[in-house]
Amino acid sequence: MVKVKQVAFFVEGEEDPKDTRVEMKLRKTFNRVFGELEAQAREKGIRLQFRLYGSRGATYQKFREAHEERERSGVYPVLLVDSEDPVECDEPLVEPGRCWEHLRDRAHDQWARPDGAEDEQCQLMVQAIEAWLFADAAALQDFYKQGFRPKSLPNTENVEKIPKLDHLKTLEAATKDTQKGRYHKVGHLSPLLFRLDMGKVRSRAPFCERIFVTLRRKIEGFS
Repeated sequence: MVKVKQVAFFVEGEEDPKDTRVEMKLRKTFNRVFGELEAQAREKGIRLQFRLYGSRGATYQKFREAHEERERSGVYPVLLVDSEDPVECDEPLVEPGRCWEHLRDRAHDQWARPDGAEDEQCQLMVQAIEAWLFADAAALQDFYKQGFRPKSLPNTENVEKIPKLDHLKTLEAATKDTQKGRYHKVGHLSPLLFRLDMGKVRSRAPFCERIFVTLRRKIEGFS
């Protein structure tokens, strides 16, 4: 086996073909969000990289291709997509394989777990990445400033329980009177993620915590 030289996240993400700066900002943001893992990988001489492919289907296919080349390329690929729907699992750290099972059973995905793919290679943002924003109202306040309505945010302790269908309308209600205007994914998500206290997010989003815990163990084991 070739020594692992890179841990590559294959990320579902918005694309704007007219503005490559959007993708560049998201890459930089993910490096900030997962800074703890990036620092650990760097100490081992391993690079952490984020590859955005737009649609979830394209992201899965690119992940599969990278997984098939893993033994020769020295790249350890990790699939990172929204779960889209609730995941029936209260303790993801003690239920190995639950992420793969969710993507297999979800009617709009039905993605098979590639042969030899490890549990750590599948990570979910439950139910979508916007859920993380609800874990840190102070970060949203810092971005939107005057006119922001923190009381419009749900007080659900586990933010992954908030239905995806409620994410957008809730964020719009909280931001509609701000100078920056209503929440806009392409324009607002990246700077909001950049401001997040990931300690707060991890404490209120079990599948986010799973990303850090399982990959920290995996990176530590790379020789």
